[in-house]
Amino acid sequence: MEEEKEKPINSNLTSRIWKLGTLTTEISANIVLNKIKDFVKKDNSSSIINNQVAEKIAKVLGELKGPLMKLGQYLSLHDVFNTEDDFFQKFNTLHYQAPSMSFYFTKMQIEKELGKSPDYLFKSFSRKPIGSASIGQVHEAFLKDGRKVAVKVQYPDMEKIIKSDLTTLKIGLTPLKYIYSTNLEPIINEIEGILTNELNYKNEADNIKKFSNFFKNYENIIIPDYIPELSTQKVLTMNFIEGRPFEVALKEDNLSQEECNNIGKLLLHSLWNQLFKNKTIHADPHPGNFLIVNRNKLCLLDFGCVKVFSNDFVETYKRLIRAILEKDISTEKQCYVLLGFANENEEEKLDAIHNFSEFTSLPYTGKDFFDLSKNLDKLKEGQKEFKKMADKVGFRLPKDFVYLNRTLFGLGMLLFKLKVNLNFYNEMEKYIFDN
Repeated sequence: MEEEKEKPINSNLTSRIWKLGTLTTEISANIVLNKIKDFVKKDNSSSIINNQVAEKIAKVLGELKGPLMKLGQYLSLHDVFNTEDDFFQKFNTLHYQAPSMSFYFTKMQIEKELGKSPDYLFKSFSRKPIGSASIGQVHEAFLKDGRKVAVKVQYPDMEKIIKSDLTTLKIGLTPLKYIYSTNLEPIINEIEGILTNELNYKNEADNIKKFSNFFKNYENIIIPDYIPELSTQKVLTMNFIEGRPFEVALKEDNLSQEECNNIGKLLLHSLWNQLFKNKTIHADPHPGNFLIVNRNKLCLLDFGCVKVFSNDFVETYKRLIRAILEKDISTEKQCYVLLGFANENEEEKLDAIHNFSEFTSLPYTGKDFFDLSKNLDKLKEGQKEFKKMADKVGFRLPKDFVYLNRTLFGLGMLLFKLKVNLNFYNEMEKYIFDN
């Protein structure tokens, strides 16, 4: 068959370095060319990377999978409030439309893990995946008893790919520093931790059980169940949830403002319940990990990346939010010290973090409805001020906040895409002032 002639994900170190090197050479050449154009025109209006090259970057990162594709997903979240930057928009497809592995290799992986071919194990098994991610892809299938399931299959040689890519990533993507104006090393370190944990699908199965139990009484939050007898470290079979991918629903379903607001509330309450009650969060909130079901329910997908917090951390974080909302600056700064953002004697840094908190808390402090679409300029300005602050005084993110900040940032992006208009304070109040 034609599909059997296709190559697997390329795990050869030399070949991957060569492909990445060729790509970065093209990025660098494009940057230089556009800088020359700006100089000749005495203008500063050219995009630093043209659309054609941006598309190629996303395509290559999607083909290489592993850490490189995960970095592409991070880049799609670069600017929550910028709807005009075509470069970062090109990476959105890496959340749900990345290049896939051929069925031949999917079949080989299932036979290796489950002992038999998918055609024997399932009543039917789709040859074409319905979703592709950084370390695996998902196929639609039917069990012998007729139940519809989603089968997540890990790409071959992912351990080898992750190990080799992380040794070259910091050097190979140097040109992206011109675009992504921050230190990429913490992001790469985070990617390493996430992907290493995600390699074992048994961890994800355990997380699914925990979240299913926690949300069992929440009728508008859906967690898929998994099928133990058809799941291993590299294959995970779950019941199929009929829903619309987040991005598709926004583009095609003509959701009303009320429906968008209600989905936004589900996102917020889902996170707050996870953090403040369960002390465990689903820490990968990109659009590809959510389905909108019947326009009024939310399904959470992909539990490979989960973060557990201590009770002390959660209580201190809750105390911090209370202090910000009550404008208790002294307690706010004490909490920042306790959480590890700064030392007691770093007054300039504490002042800067306080100023930034005034921006991040804008939707809550007014205690009134806050329309994200109408306050875009304020949010953009706050983001710019934060970047200036970080450059001036330095900014270290405590270990526990690596995952939490990423989750909050991703949630903010989803709320902005929905353009919600909510009374954020009223929605959050019961979680923060529960004493």
